[in-house]
Amino acid sequence: RKNYAYGATKAWLSTTMEGLAARLAPRGVTTLCVKPGPTDTAMSWGLFPPASPLLARPETTARRVLRALDARRSVVYAPWFWRPAMAILRALPSRVFRRLPI
Repeated sequence: RKNYAYGATKAWLSTTMEGLAARLAPRGVTTLCVKPGPTDTAMSWGLFPPASPLLARPETTARRVLRALDARRSVVYAPWFWRPAMAILRALPSRVFRRLPI
């Protein structure tokens, strides 16, 4: 609830990347949209307990990004479990989502 503006900017970036990818594809250019979950950086310090399994290590995220670039993927989630977590949240009806304590 507190991060809706932050979430909206991430959604804007994701949609913009999809459009850019479509526009550049005929020229053989690929794009990579990185969708990071909570990462152990200054931005998240104090929001999670130290060494929380929910926090991605920056080094791990960087390795996932490099592998996605090598594979010419268009989207990468880091950590890996962020993809199914977000799929579940997106699938919830809005009346249910609004009741979540997040």
